Amino acid sequence: MSSADWDDEDVFWVNAIGLPADFPAPADGEPHADAIPRAAEAGAYNVLLHPSLTNLLDFDRLPLEHLHAVETYNQNAAIAWPDQAEARYAVDALLAGGHRLHVTVGDDAHWEHPWDRFAAWVEVRAASLDPNALLDALKAGAYYSTQGPRIDDVHVEDRRVHVVCSPARSVAVTGIRWR
Repeated sequence: MSSADWDDEDVFWVNAIGLPADFPAPADGEPHADAIPRAAEAGAYNVLLHPSLTNLLDFDRLPLEHLHAVETYNQNAAIAWPDQAEARYAVDALLAGGHRLHVTVGDDAHWEHPWDRFAAWVEVRAASLDPNALLDALKAGAYYSTQGPRIDDVHVEDRRVHVVCSPARSVAVTGIRWR
């Protein structure tokens, strides 16, 4: 779902994962942001896409209570607009404001260039590949975002987080409190 044309300074994009095929488009004159709560009510998992790319700083114009996640890294933007690929600032601001959201990454593949695909994705832990099982796992936060490394185990012991994974340059854990 999008709010405007690419060049509009107020544009935003939201992926509504699991949106029913018969979901009605916004009515004439309906603000595009009003589709976000309608999508959530229809069962979709709403992800705010690349807020850095659109310089989205005014979160008050979005129905945040109906967003489930924010994309914090976008591979296509990392190549084309490197200063706008990261959006951890957005998650920090939203968490500080009391909004509990998941985080994701994406490659934003447009299939026009070899660098915009298979570079960042979400690994979902679901009982099956059934679309409803995958959607339920996303909603439960049973996933992690990666640029390739595989996570085999995460556990907390003596107030320390331990991660067992394939070779990785770094592992970032996102949460509400620094402790």
